[in-house]
This record gives sequence, C-alpha cells and structure tokens, in this order.
Amino acid sequence: MYKFSLFADSVDHLVTSNSASLQAEITNNESYVSRYNLLTTLIKQAAVSIFKWNKPYQYVERPVTSPHIRELVALITHLGGAISWSRGNTRQMSHGSHLVYD
Repeated sequence: MYKFSLFADSVDHLVTSNSASLQAEITNNESYVSRYNLLTTLIKQAAVSIFKWNKPYQYVERPVTSPHIRELVALITHLGGAISWSRGNTRQMSHGSHLVYD
C-alpha cells in the first residue's frame, strides 16, 4: 500500500512539473497523441522509480508428460482445425483434423 501512495505522489509531481505541456489545448490527432505519449512517459517514469524495472514475463513451454493429457490436447487441436475447415477456411488441414471432421 505504501508504494502505491509513493507512486501516486510521484505521478502528481511529474504531472505538475509538466503542467505547461499538459495544459495545451488538444485540437487534432497529433496533439492528442502527443499528450497521450507524454502522460504514458510520465506514468512509466514514476512506476520505474517507485517499483523498479522488472524483466518481462517469459513463457516457458513445458512438455506434457501425461499420455492422456497429450491425447486431449491433440484432439482439441484437431477439433479446432476441423471447425475452421467447416467454416470454409481453405487452408491445409492436418490428417488428425480430417479424421475429426469426417
């Protein structure tokens, strides 16, 4: 809870220190995007200074070891291909999808 208060205070301080840029009237897409980018930068700066910078999450695919679960995953995958085929998608369909579709 404490860090969120610090974050809010930091954002407030950054917004106040950039008030001249933030008070400019938005008249077109370019000025809107400029304002949006400035606010995004200020929020990101505050977040990094308070919460520090973490590495982004990286998904690690783990092999499925259970034969029953592997079979279910294969059936779901083939069912998806069969559904796509039944909707008129003309892409190549796997043999397993043909077995499910037929």
